[in-house]
Amino acid sequence: MTLAPLDASGNSPSWQAIFDRYEIAAHDFDAAPFPISAAQIRRACQDFQRTSEREVRILGKQDTRESRPQVFRDRGLFLLPVKNGEYVIVKGEGYVDVPGITSPLQEYRSDFPFELETLAVGNSEMQHLDRAYALSLIRHFTEDDSLVLTIRGRKYTPQFDFQVNQFPLRAQGVQTEVAGGYEGAQSGCAGCRLWPQCRQHHHPATLLPVPPVAKPHHEAGFHALFSAYRQRRIPYLAFRF
Repeated sequence: MTLAPLDASGNSPSWQAIFDRYEIAAHDFDAAPFPISAAQIRRACQDFQRTSEREVRILGKQDTRESRPQVFRDRGLFLLPVKNGEYVIVKGEGYVDVPGITSPLQEYRSDFPFELETLAVGNSEMQHLDRAYALSLIRHFTEDDSLVLTIRGRKYTPQFDFQVNQFPLRAQGVQTEVAGGYEGAQSGCAGCRLWPQCRQHHHPATLLPVPPVAKPHHEAGFHALFSAYRQRRIPYLAFRF
C-alpha cells in the first residue's frame, strides 16, 4: 500500500499532542535521545479522527527534512526506528544530501543476445533494476563482473549497534526494504534503491540506503543508489533506457 505524501507539517498536530503528553520538549536531547513506543504514540493520538493523524506508520514516516513535524524541525530532531514498534527521537542531522552527478552521460551498449520482452511490461522499481542487471549495466557500473543478485524485498535487520552524536544505540528487527541487493568478489554492493523511492533513514552500521535529497540530473529516468559496504562508499548511478 502506498501512503499519500504529507505536506511539510501534515502530521504536526499529532506530534504536538505526543510531545505535550510525554513532556518531550523538556527532555535534554544533548544528554540522550528520547525513546518512544508505538503504543505511546497510539495513546497520545487516540482522540484524533483521521487515520493519518493517529496511524503510527504514517506518523513515523519522515522521509525528508521537510516532511518532519514542526516540533521536530524547530528543535533539530529526527526519528529513528530501533525495533519493531520502538523508536528514538534524536537531536542532530538525520538526512544526507546526495551530490548531483556532474559527469557527462555515457552510452552503454549491452552484448545481451536477445530482447527481454517481459521486462518491457509494467513500470516497477524492481523491474528497472532487473533490466539494468540483466543487461550487465550494474556490473559495468560497479566494475565487478562477478556481481550477482542475492537479496530483495522486505527484511528485518539483525541486531547491530551504532552511534548518533556519540550516543550508543542498538537496533534489532527493524523492517527494511531493498529493491535489489547484490554481492560480488570486488564490490560487495547491497541495498540498491531507485530515486525517488530511495528515502529511508540511514544507519551507519548497516547496509541500508542513504536517504537522498538529490535532484534528477541529465533528465535520466532512473536514479539508483548503492550502499557498497566493503568499500564504505555510496555509488550513485543515473540511467535511462
